Formats: sequence, structure tokens, C-alpha cells
Amino acid sequence: MLLSPLFAAAVASAAPHCLTPFYLALRDQPLEAARVYRPTEAGFVDSAIYPLRLHWSDPAEADRVTDLILPMAERVWAIEIDQMGWPAPPPDDGVGGTDAYDIYFTREETYGGAYTWGFGRDVIPGDNWYSNPTYVAVDTRIDDADMESYLAHELNHALQWTLDGRERNAFIWEATAEAITDIVYDATAYGYEIKSFQLLPFMSLLHDSYSPPIYPYGYDGYFYEYGGMMFTTYLEEKYGTKDGTLLLQLWYDLAQPTNADEPDFLDAVAQVDPSVPSVAAVYTDFSVWRMFAASDDDGAHFEEGAAFPNSGRVFTEAEFSLADVDGFVATPDIPPFDLGATYYRIDLGAGSTQFLHVDVEGEAGTEWGIAWAVWQTAGGPAVTGSTFVADGAPLSVDVDLAGGATAQFGVINNGPPELDPNKAPPARRSFTVTLSLLDTPDTGEADPDAPDFVNADKGGGEEKAGCGCDQTPGGPGAAVALAGLALARRASRRRPKRVTPCDPEV
Repeated sequence: MLLSPLFAAAVASAAPHCLTPFYLALRDQPLEAARVYRPTEAGFVDSAIYPLRLHWSDPAEADRVTDLILPMAERVWAIEIDQMGWPAPPPDDGVGGTDAYDIYFTREETYGGAYTWGFGRDVIPGDNWYSNPTYVAVDTRIDDADMESYLAHELNHALQWTLDGRERNAFIWEATAEAITDIVYDATAYGYEIKSFQLLPFMSLLHDSYSPPIYPYGYDGYFYEYGGMMFTTYLEEKYGTKDGTLLLQLWYDLAQPTNADEPDFLDAVAQVDPSVPSVAAVYTDFSVWRMFAASDDDGAHFEEGAAFPNSGRVFTEAEFSLADVDGFVATPDIPPFDLGATYYRIDLGAGSTQFLHVDVEGEAGTEWGIAWAVWQTAGGPAVTGSTFVADGAPLSVDVDLAGGATAQFGVINNGPPELDPNKAPPARRSFTVTLSLLDTPDTGEADPDAPDFVNADKGGGEEKAGCGCDQTPGGPGAAVALAGLALARRASRRRPKRVTPCDPEV
């Protein structure tokens, strides 16, 4: 048996889904004989169109697999390989009876879900990829309405394994597969996945549900990496054309021909667009987008944002009214990890003509950022923006509240400039945030030590795309980003209403 009894019990207690992250952890084990663990079969059907062989373990499933599921698998292959351009899986030397790609319909160790499994050495040396043959196992208890989404998800894992079978970051495996599934099978239900990701914005893009820092959140963290489809969907919509090709390029960029995971996930993210200078720039901008889910959707960010579940609105550390802003000074109860963020929300009530002044002073050595949004009383796109500074420098922004009904901002831990997931795990880092209201924005002189984009609104340098103020065009008033200002020292600590979840580690 591939799964340990302890793992099997854990999976059985969770909602069924993809079990592939567990199998990723087995890649370096001495499992060259792993082919003996393929599910047993009682029969099979071959596609007349593609190199696909579908196996069943229960003869009663033969007609269902042949008449209903095989056409689904052929459609998924056509979209992901023929249309999107993902390279087809390598042959497996006849395991399963032929070199066709094998999909097993079974109840052996699938626990109501599915998985993709690959192992061994690179089978196609010299192509600059680390390619492994794989097979897919799908639980027969998955109903017909959900089956195609499972096939789309698991086949994409097989294609990831074709390009980079040694990518260590489980988050990007699942976040990619779910985003691709949503493109292939548009009826994808988001449900608990996006909720799991959005409940934990202070966790890292380098975490997954098997990461010890997520364990204390229990069921709320089970599907964190699947809900990470918000990040990969953002990449497709912001930098691509939402046809799967941007994510394919991402996997080309993180592939390598050896067992060493370099380039890695973050190296690939830094290459998504030539105009974006760093991972910090991408993540800071994404931290704006993730505020627009469900009832917070403004029609100008995620194409399907309004369809996200209301439970998928991003978790806020605190929510308070405009009257509580002046003099608010706090450190977060749940500090963010590298590539994580802590959010705050302000009800503007009858509105304001003032500017929200946000000062952030965080731990040294980190590229701290701020992302903000002001939803308009009149509706339509929110006024948004983001900025970050390098190496722990103090950071300030003035956000124009005119015309706003609600404001929200996130303090972003982009991690140190040298952040490398293969050298050290993401660290949790704290900060102090100070808020005040101004009648006019601070127009101080440019800071000569700040990056060029920070000084763009002060005549101190040329703005770099993707780094500085990113306000929605046409918004009633500019949100001005000001950095490098001296911060007020802590004078008081006014605690607004706390919202769940509490942090079990604090």
C-alpha cells in the first residue's frame, strides 16, 4: 500500500479531492518498483483518437467508462494538449499494456478523490525538462457531474510532471491544475477551496496544506493550495489571455533538466511579464486583486469574481469605522509570512473627503508593501493602488477616500530580496501600522534612497510598471503613494473589532 494508515485516516476525514501533494513527497524515496502499486483492473477501453487507455476495476463500471467518461477524457486531452499546447506525457514502456496514457477508475486508495503519480529518473534526457511517466487514479464514487473537472485537474498534473517532475512547491502544482480546470470546465464550483485560501492571507504562496504552520487551522487549511487558483487565475487574467498558455509558460520557466529545483517557482513568477521587475511587484499587485471576491467584486478584476463564494472574501485582521482611524496604532495579532499579507477594513459611513494616511514599519530585511482599495458609493470600479519598498524601509501611503463607501488595505510581507524556497522556509515577520486622517495628502520631497517607482508621484523618478501606484482609471481622485517618511511612534493601541479565525499559534 502506498498510503500509510495514518495518512489514509486523515484523508478519509477530509472532503475528497486530489491526493497528488502526498505523492509528490514520495518522489525521492527508493520506489523504482512503484509500478506494482498501480490499481488492479478488470478491463479497459482505448481511445480511437488519442493515446489514452481507461481501466476499470469493477466490471459494472465498463459501460460508464466507455460511453460517458472516455469522451470526457478525450475532450480534456484536446483542450490541454492540442489547444493549450502542453507537451503530451512521455510513454511508460508499456506498463498498463501499451504506451498509451493510463487512467484507472477504482476505489483503491483514492478515498473518494483522485491522484496522479509519477516517479523515477528523467526519462527523456537532453530536453531541458525533468520528465516522468505517470498514471491517474480516479475514484468511481465521483459523480458524473464532477467527473470531467477531476479529469481536467489530474491530466494537468500529468502534464506538469512531463515538464518538471521535481518542482518542490506543491502550491503551484495544485493552484495551476485548478486554474486550468476552470478554463477547461467552466462549470467548476469554487466553494471551500477559495474560502480556505482567503481565510489565511497571512500564509505564504510557498505553503500548502501539508505545511506545519497551516496544521493548527484544521479543516480551514485543508484546501489552501487549491484555493491558490486565485493567484494562478490572476496571472492568466493580468498577464495572459486566460487560455492556459501563460501558466504553460510559467511551467516552462520553472522546468530544469536535473533533480535540483533551480529555477524554482519564484524564479518563474519573476518572468511572467518583462515589465514586472520582481516577485515582490507581482505579489503586491495580486494583493490588490484578492480583495475583490464575491460581494466585494467590483467588475474590474477577476472575470468571475462575483461568482466566488461569499465565504471567500479575504480575511481581515480588524474591521472598524472611520471614527476609529485617527490614532490607531497596532501590531498584527497574526503577522504575515513571506509572501503573505494582513488586511484591515474601514466602513466609511456617510463618506469622507479626507485622505487615509497609512504608515508601516516592519522588520528589517523585508520588502514591505501596502495594497489598498476604496469601493465607491456610486458603484463601479474601486479606486485601487499598491506600492512596496526594499529592505525593511518605512513605508507610507495616502489614500483618497472621496466618494468611498468602504476602504480596505493590506500590509504585505514580500520577504527578503534573496527569498529562495529551496534555501529556507518562509518566515513570519511583524510590523507596526499607524493610521491617521489628513485633509490633504503629504507632498513631501522625494526620498533619494527610495526606489524610483516610489517617488513617481513626487517628481523623484520614473514610475516602473507593476510596482507603484496602480489606481483604477477613472476613479474620483488619485491615491497618492508616499514612501520614506518618518513614522509616528506608538502612542496608543486602539483595538477595533476582532474577527475570526484566531491564530492558534499566538
